[in-house]
Amino acid sequence: MKTYVKKTTVLAASALLCAMLLNMTSTSAQAQSATNYFTDGNGTDGTLDQYPGGTGNGWAAGWVTALGTSAAIVNGVTNTAPLNSGSNYLSWSIGGGTAASTIRRQFTNATIDVTQPYTVEFDYRLDNLTSNGLPAFPGGFSGNSDYIVFQGGVSSDIGPDVRAKCSYMVRVQGAANAAQPGLVALRWSFYDGNPASTTENLGAYYNATNVTFATNTVYHFKLQIDPYNRLYEGTVSDGVNTYNTTTAVGRKLRWRQFGPPVPFTTDFGNTTLLTFVSRNNHAARTNFQSMDSLSVIQLPADQRPARVTQVLPRRAETFYPAVSNVVLDVVTYGTNSLPSSNIVFNLNGTNFTSTNGLTLTGTDASSSRTVTYSGLVSNAIYNLTVNLTDQAGRASSSPSFFFDTFVPYSRYRTTTTTNSTNVFIEINPSNYVTVLEIENFNFDPLAAACSLTQDDNTKTDRYIQDWRYSGFTYDSQLVERTNGYFMRQGVAGIDFKVDSTANTGSNFRSCPPGINIRNETSDDFNRQEQLWTDGVTALRENVLERASTNMWFNYTHEWTNAQYMVYLRAGCILSNYTFALDKVTSDYTQTNQTTTNIGIFQLPAGLKKEILKNYLLTDTNGAPKLVTLSGKETVRLTGIAGASPTLNFCFLNYMVFLPVSTAVPVNISLTNAMANGTNFSFSFNTVASTPYTVQYNINLSTTNWTTLTNLIGDGSPVVIQDAITGSERYYRVKNP
Repeated sequence: MKTYVKKTTVLAASALLCAMLLNMTSTSAQAQSATNYFTDGNGTDGTLDQYPGGTGNGWAAGWVTALGTSAAIVNGVTNTAPLNSGSNYLSWSIGGGTAASTIRRQFTNATIDVTQPYTVEFDYRLDNLTSNGLPAFPGGFSGNSDYIVFQGGVSSDIGPDVRAKCSYMVRVQGAANAAQPGLVALRWSFYDGNPASTTENLGAYYNATNVTFATNTVYHFKLQIDPYNRLYEGTVSDGVNTYNTTTAVGRKLRWRQFGPPVPFTTDFGNTTLLTFVSRNNHAARTNFQSMDSLSVIQLPADQRPARVTQVLPRRAETFYPAVSNVVLDVVTYGTNSLPSSNIVFNLNGTNFTSTNGLTLTGTDASSSRTVTYSGLVSNAIYNLTVNLTDQAGRASSSPSFFFDTFVPYSRYRTTTTTNSTNVFIEINPSNYVTVLEIENFNFDPLAAACSLTQDDNTKTDRYIQDWRYSGFTYDSQLVERTNGYFMRQGVAGIDFKVDSTANTGSNFRSCPPGINIRNETSDDFNRQEQLWTDGVTALRENVLERASTNMWFNYTHEWTNAQYMVYLRAGCILSNYTFALDKVTSDYTQTNQTTTNIGIFQLPAGLKKEILKNYLLTDTNGAPKLVTLSGKETVRLTGIAGASPTLNFCFLNYMVFLPVSTAVPVNISLTNAMANGTNFSFSFNTVASTPYTVQYNINLSTTNWTTLTNLIGDGSPVVIQDAITGSERYYRVKNP
């Protein structure tokens, strides 16, 4: 049950408010807060809780309205139909125009530290929607231009587009979106930003599954904001049903301005604007809305949880140098501290602490520390979870993410200090991987280029062995025509094949019809080869979108004689996808090519297609598959299962070919076998970049071994767990 504060005197209201916010009888450690319960009615005379109010009590100013063209607003404090048994509340109506209008108020940085977590809560009700004075809901709220939006930031519908700087965004509209960002009709929906863009249609909405939108229903909203990491958690309740984004999605949602660099400290001020947006897509319609119990609350320093403030490598970082280590900064607040025993890394299933691998600065009495793990190995994929608590046991949000340490054959741009000439620096380590960008499929050297900007005609074959990143930079400079694939034209049936229903248009290989190669639509970070030394001007990250069945691409390369593990970096949503990797066994310059299959990449549907991961080449049973390559050979990537290209559910970025040793590591042995309740476990040492297959059998006299799991070693011990069933079970490890 909710408690509401009714004004008796300013002093009494303030004391009651502090007690309610902190849920304590003492106000010695008060939370910072800005609240608006409208207890003092209408006015601007500076009393505690008015509308439109003024500066003070945590607010930078009073309420401000911004109306769309021809729109009119009627608003004020009333108590005729209170929300949730309260008293005074704010009521407003907007009509007479078809453009969006806003009502907003800004809290102060001086009251709320906008670099620290805080919570926004309020009650909301759509009282009515009329058309020419007659009730018109839901029929009058039926298009995707009929909407209501709550956000931390200003709407782009009023003035300059600064909505890109908003933190949380909650939206409901009358019709579903035909495409991204996936908002459905008449559902409260919470926006999840795209790390690479502030464009709304490149993000995604998570739609409340059990809280529908209706008139005369009071909704309580709670938005828990994490400014440093630019994340938030949203909750909406109609008094019976509750939808929580973290429960539904499994993680915090991203701000619309999520993308790097981290953080946008100069943009925090914009997120202090609490904005209520509405639009009726008909001049004769008017919406009637109510809001109450608005609060912005921040815990005092001693009650804030510990926090990870900086992590290297970054989330989902690719080609991270193993010698750079895992380095993170952790901090707690007030009088709290961070004991060494309370800082734990879980790296690929193994826990590391200060006693077995972590190096920490400071002491157990320190409030901020730097933690380093120096045991990374090259050419491995890592999953990292950080478990952090202060001396009182308050846990952080425990960041969890993945990254890889693949070592690419590297040619990156730099600028000479004498004449500002762009040059290439080459790094060719002995254990490098071969990277085939999806957009770098074969081309016809005799065909006209896709654009006059590609004027190199020196190529005599259909591939570039030592290709370089090419295309337009962020500031529209054209880079590397000669040794890049930018705007080179392939021939359908020889170099590629696409489904005839695929959409056309691309910005990297624009001639081939039906191929879409886009910039900056994934979570992946630009690699060193794509960055200028100033770290700002850079080539764009390209991914193939609208991947589908029957689409294939050829890649010719001169290979070092070796066996390779192969990874496809990709991301999918709403549909599982399967891609085949084949060898072309006939002339790759002619039509009607023959192929032989090597293996498949199985891509499960994820939360977002922009979240790209490395998927291992396997057989149909999921066991790692090695491919032998030597000399000049052509491999083909083919879509064999997935959704229609018109649905745009899958992104592909590149393939990684990692040379491996197939020899079983010396002295491999299964150790630490133990039973714990219904669980059995054992461990064995691994060699980095080596595939292993763990199998079991119930009788050593038979050859019926069953695969328990497949894994790739990272140089650390691995723990295998299995449920105890039956009377006995035998285990073995194969390579692969």
